[in-house]
Amino acid sequence: MKKEGLKTEEVDGTMIIVGKNIVKFRKLKGLSAERLGILCDVEQASISKYENGKVWPNLKTLSKIASALGIKIVQLFED
Repeated sequence: MKKEGLKTEEVDGTMIIVGKNIVKFRKLKGLSAERLGILCDVEQASISKYENGKVWPNLKTLSKIASALGIKIVQLFED
């Protein structure tokens, strides 16, 4: 039986897209990574890891990030 779901390459690519979009919207909003972390109640180091595609934020954190940036979560996934 074939496994369903995303391939590792697809997940890695999506993480990179999300990270780039966090950076893009954060800069458009005029926020530092430190300030975004404070607004989202996460460490600045975690924001950096999300932005660099090294760590995948959970859904709750993605929601906090999107809210702090004034965007919809789906916008973080747009290429």
